Amino acid sequence: MWKVFQAIQLILILLLTLLSGCLGILMMLVMRSPKWAMKLIPNYLWSPGIFWVLGARLQVQDVPKDRSSFIYAANHASPLDIPAMFMAMPVNAYFIAKMELKKIPIMGWFMSLAGMVFIDRGKREKAMESMQKAGREMQKGKSVIVFPEGTRSKDGEIKLFKRGAFILSKESGIPVIPALIQGAHAVMPPGSLKAHPGTIKVRFFEAMHWDEERHASPEDFANQCQAIIRTNIV
Repeated sequence: MWKVFQAIQLILILLLTLLSGCLGILMMLVMRSPKWAMKLIPNYLWSPGIFWVLGARLQVQDVPKDRSSFIYAANHASPLDIPAMFMAMPVNAYFIAKMELKKIPIMGWFMSLAGMVFIDRGKREKAMESMQKAGREMQKGKSVIVFPEGTRSKDGEIKLFKRGAFILSKESGIPVIPALIQGAHAVMPPGSLKAHPGTIKVRFFEAMHWDEERHASPEDFANQCQAIIRTNIV
């Protein structure tokens, strides 16, 4: 019986994803701008729909009041981290995503048209070019979401933060806002299609600015951001 229920959940999520992608692409083609598609599709259709199908709830703490451009750096331990961040964000946000996602039919096309930044993690030079592109987009007022661990943590423990986003912050002058996601791993761990109804919490912290006196290197900047997130786990 449980397997049948799981199959129904998976089918509903796939249908929701296809519908969201198609509507988003149509909106962008008609309006010739990703603004409203990015505001409505991920935040009010796709993400809440996934939470409803899986029986998950969201709690958000300390939402930033400043609507300026920021790099939101979050821990990553579940596929549900992405919809959770979409719903928790105070502004339209763009993900810095792995290149493989661009190849997914419909949603990959939507993400490309919307202006998501894709990174080829296997090629260092290409990855840096993508980060520089993200910097140029943020100078126009966009905020981005990054998962500095680079991949999902299989055991839920926060792994080493890579320096790419923090080099971007240093070079662009865009501050970093640490974000702690809790509960997502328990609701749906990586590599599993089995979901357990529960609450996912997202908490934001004060913006971190690159400071030559406080940060010895981008790696040190990344470590300090990771420490803020890790020490606030409850």
